[in-house]
Amino acid sequence: MALQYDPRMYLGGAVEFDSRPHTQLYGQLMARKQAQNEAFDEYVRNLNKNVNSAGMRNVDRPVFDKLVADWQNFGIQNRDAIRKRQGGADMEFQRKLQDILNLTAESKTEEEKKKPITEILVDPNKRELLDESSIEGLELHDQPIYIMGEDGTMQRNPNRKSFDYSSISFNPKPFDQDKYFDQFKDVARIELPPVLDPETKTMSITSVYDQDAKDLIASRAVVDYMNNRSFRKSVDQMNPNDYNDFFKQNYGHDIQSPADLAAAYTLKGLNQKIVKNEPDPFARQKEMAAINDTYARRRQALNDAYVKGRIDYKRAGSQQDGETILNKWINDSFERGKDEKDLVFVKNKWENGRRIYVPKEIKEKYAQPGEFKGEKSEPIFFITDDKKFIVPRYPGKSSVYSEPIPVDVFKGDLGKVWLTKKDAKGEMQDELDVDIATEIIGAPEEEDVFTIDELKSQGWTDKTIEEGKKRGLKVK
Repeated sequence: MALQYDPRMYLGGAVEFDSRPHTQLYGQLMARKQAQNEAFDEYVRNLNKNVNSAGMRNVDRPVFDKLVADWQNFGIQNRDAIRKRQGGADMEFQRKLQDILNLTAESKTEEEKKKPITEILVDPNKRELLDESSIEGLELHDQPIYIMGEDGTMQRNPNRKSFDYSSISFNPKPFDQDKYFDQFKDVARIELPPVLDPETKTMSITSVYDQDAKDLIASRAVVDYMNNRSFRKSVDQMNPNDYNDFFKQNYGHDIQSPADLAAAYTLKGLNQKIVKNEPDPFARQKEMAAINDTYARRRQALNDAYVKGRIDYKRAGSQQDGETILNKWINDSFERGKDEKDLVFVKNKWENGRRIYVPKEIKEKYAQPGEFKGEKSEPIFFITDDKKFIVPRYPGKSSVYSEPIPVDVFKGDLGKVWLTKKDAKGEMQDELDVDIATEIIGAPEEEDVFTIDELKSQGWTDKTIEEGKKRGLKVK
């Protein structure tokens, strides 16, 4: 009997989890683990039903029975030639018998190979060594060794693979704390409003994780807890009381599960608050000017690419030309997203993805009800590295709860928008594209402008204010 593993049977229950994304994700992963254990239990219960009394696998019996029948028929039809050893009939008769014996021996050998795996399956402590790849390996192992080809001859089954016992790691590497925290370097912090020290004339800028970033960190920590035995062992040895106050401060409730403890350990270890001092109070203005210039250039590049793609698509001479233009825009958008990467959830596993920007019409099509009556929550979109799916992500939610959109479906939606959009301000001036750029980049931040009262409250004098104006300080 093959392994019957379907995690979906555990995902529709009435258990109500905490609303934090990482808690819901932990519930789903635990459901998958439960489904896996149920599959292993069922597999062990049916092991003896899969072989006959001689130790041969039942799955190999159809080919075995066919070989026996052919051998017997050949012997009956060629009994005189075999007895007299004429025309090689005796050698062919012996070869057919040898095929039967070889299949019997190989079938028994392959069944014996599973004994070490069976010992692991019946031991709850050792079973933790197996994962979903082990399930796939057993399914491949339990397929027939041989199949009958169209020409009636026995052929080795190309879809079967013998289970590799050496692939199971019995001694996981010790938990590498530095390597673990390195994987969170891409999670961005936000900067709080700067604070000017009137004595040192320095500006302190504090960077912290916002709630979305904290939820992302927690979700990744949960995935590692479920998949990394070294990390799981380390978390299981921690005392939740050492992290409970910190967790409650950042996630709103006491630690209730190993998932919460993993999240607390990870966020605390990342040094969630970073303070930097800028000696020049005008450095921030210079930095913002450079950022604004970069934003402007990027907005223009995105607008130009979008408008050109739409115009080229309208002018396409054939369906194939239109398909080529859509594919080029997808590929170019993928390359432009190389600096905005994140993990997205597709078909029960995490995939690498990049941010991709889409027209308002497509965003509105996939909008979902917001927190308040009548409100719509528009998603941002990510494209998987294999360019097969576009995954929407809604504010405050993990991509675990998003339905992936096949790229071909997305291209169909984009083509409709390009064909139906009318130019209201001339070919190269498209209101839709301006909206896209604003959504992509966000409006540029304005340079800081201070009132005299604000500056004096921070220790500035009339003389230093006048000097500051000469150096570019904006005062109203």
